[in-house]
Amino acid sequence: MMLTDDELLRYSRHLLLDEFGIEGQMKLKESQVTLIGCGGLGHPVALYLAAAGVGSIHLYDADTVEVSNLQRQVGFTTDDIGQAKAQSLKKRLLSLNPLINVKTWDKNLGIDMSEEEVQALKSSQLIIDCSDNFETRYLANCLSLQYKTPLVMGAAIEYQGLAALLNMTSQSPCYACIFDEEDQAPAQVRCSEAGVFAPLLGIVGSTLASLSLHALLGHHQPDKLYSWDLKHHRIRQSSIEQNPRCSCQA
Repeated sequence: MMLTDDELLRYSRHLLLDEFGIEGQMKLKESQVTLIGCGGLGHPVALYLAAAGVGSIHLYDADTVEVSNLQRQVGFTTDDIGQAKAQSLKKRLLSLNPLINVKTWDKNLGIDMSEEEVQALKSSQLIIDCSDNFETRYLANCLSLQYKTPLVMGAAIEYQGLAALLNMTSQSPCYACIFDEEDQAPAQVRCSEAGVFAPLLGIVGSTLASLSLHALLGHHQPDKLYSWDLKHHRIRQSSIEQNPRCSCQA
């Protein structure tokens, strides 16, 4: 498989970077990722990965576009209201880059996956969790560990945001190492209840896209947790490690 003349022109600004080049762009073209959640965080991730030429993007989301989404989910328009989010985002991605493949699952990620879904996850080089609830996050983490597929995770609520690359190696921390399931479940709050600052989603989502591209290219810095407080414009990078009491150590 080679890059076409159209691809050489389309991706020319990335090809100039040492970390990319022809070899790196080919890695992206041959890559497949599974993106969970097509909302505020999933939007910028999907758009940047599509624009960068990630060859196959699988989208999970059971929701439809609502007018309240348009404040932050900038890939949608008023014409998309009432349409399935995954389908609308697929249309947007292919209009941005018709050279990639996009597969949609108009459902939430769940344990009742079809064989096609299982095979798609197994074939993915990366799972990207942009969901808005702990149940899905822990499930994505379990699937990442089960299939030995790295996990990029992000979260945003009010003015606070998080991003991390997890499960890169057997020595890497998993999501449950950082966020204990029993401690987190009672504290779950959604943006429909607490609100979310729209620019936060662009910042966190762009970071998730960056972590994803670096991971796919093999240039990554795992075991770091990035956090934002945009009410006070604070950014923090913290080292994270495995929890010896976590179930991933069993």
